[in-house]
Amino acid sequence: MKLIRWCYEHRLILIINFICFILYVLFSLFFSSCVKKAYDQQEGMRFAAGDVSYHQVSAFWPADTKMGRGDISAVRASLARSLNEASFIQEDVNGKLWTDAFTASATGDLTRLSEVGQTGKEGVVIMGVGGDFFLFHPMELITGSPFFDQQINDDLVFIDDKTAWALYGSCDIAGQRLYVDQRPFVISGVYRSPEDKLSLKASGGKSTLFMSYE
Repeated sequence: MKLIRWCYEHRLILIINFICFILYVLFSLFFSSCVKKAYDQQEGMRFAAGDVSYHQVSAFWPADTKMGRGDISAVRASLARSLNEASFIQEDVNGKLWTDAFTASATGDLTRLSEVGQTGKEGVVIMGVGGDFFLFHPMELITGSPFFDQQINDDLVFIDDKTAWALYGSCDIAGQRLYVDQRPFVISGVYRSPEDKLSLKASGGKSTLFMSYE
């Protein structure tokens, strides 16, 4: 009886707490489903094997931040020191304690110069990428291949199928040349444009081109 009387006297607080709990559960389920849809935020789970677990951390800088290779190296050095102080040790001399990737975006205009004149595509999202970017962001490859951070040539670009068709009328164009804001680049490969809502919202519905962060 005392419990029933106490519940009755504090019914408003109990109702509010119950509503807060329901909202917490609903928001947790919602954000969990959003993370599952963000494939590029799940590399830690994909890497896990057996009892060994991995975690992925994403960091974002303000849009007007300017970071060069030196700044990236400083972030990596700081991370290495922190892991060392926490007694994380690289057991395999050929292995790595972590892998990383970084990117920055801009917009630009693409052109293809040919004997019949100039074909263009305006307002393309340009992503400058480095590290193991395509490990975290795997693309559905149509032809050619993505480029890698350690390649000697940094004049390679990886384009989507919509851009390929707009400029060349074909996706089989690995090795062909295009111009990004009047600068020449070589196409390393063509990938299929993602059509999910998150990708379309992130790109604003525009085509996306990848090039070296340099």
